[in-house]
Amino acid sequence: MFRYLKDKYLPGTVLLVFLTMGMFSCELVKEVDAEFNYSTKRILVNGLLTKEKGVVVYVRSTVAPDSMGAPDYVYNPLVTLYQNGEPIEVLSESASLPGCYTSTASTVIDYNSNYAVGVEATGFEAVISENIHAVKPMKFFQSKVTMIDSIKRELYISTYFENTPDPDYFSLRIHRYVNGENQLFNPDYEGVYEAYSDEMYEDTISFTRKIDILRDSLGLVSYDSLVVELITISESYYRYLTSLSYYDESHLDPFNEYIIPVYSNIENGVGFFVSFSKTFHRVE
Repeated sequence: MFRYLKDKYLPGTVLLVFLTMGMFSCELVKEVDAEFNYSTKRILVNGLLTKEKGVVVYVRSTVAPDSMGAPDYVYNPLVTLYQNGEPIEVLSESASLPGCYTSTASTVIDYNSNYAVGVEATGFEAVISENIHAVKPMKFFQSKVTMIDSIKRELYISTYFENTPDPDYFSLRIHRYVNGENQLFNPDYEGVYEAYSDEMYEDTISFTRKIDILRDSLGLVSYDSLVVELITISESYYRYLTSLSYYDESHLDPFNEYIIPVYSNIENGVGFFVSFSKTFHRVE
């Protein structure tokens, strides 16, 4: 069961991270933090780590409030990947997107090591992220249709996970396919969630979402298969995404006297270095 479930609305910039990070390219962080600014220049790091794809880090500088629109490119930074406190690789800048640095295809990421990224650049204080590990996918059990509401034309889909004592953080979306391959449209991620249970006598915990039953002009169901795309994210990524949501809510409210700060795990700088894992599961 879910002892605690937190569902936060995500602003457009955060949704963009989810929608593009599946490609795991430099584009995934291009729009994040676009409105953040600081009175002093600091290095801004946006980085993602996966076991399958390695590391992508986008590096730029913060911009003062009175200098919005000023260049934020950081020239010739030294971007280093650390494993268990030791430097293992200097990341290379992408030819297609300046400011984006990636690990090589030969970089091996394992679940038992801690990783960090450090950035040094002329005119800036050197920064380093906290140590993180590659997040493992949630222990998926099954997804199935648990109820059909013909009047409202809705399906209720329940996804079951193996129960563990540690909290999990995730997002998901449900794909609808025709003839097994052709997707009807690209669905949105609904939010980010935190789930944990203190009742270990249960074998599984469940999560239920509803989707519309789409029909064609003849009234027939216009898809023949459903697939759950599950994104498991690290706690630091969850904290960043939810704090960004609170930040957007607070700084856009003219009557709010306090702007909630955005979570950062970059020492001497700003931003995040976090991990995620993506898996796909067919709905039964």
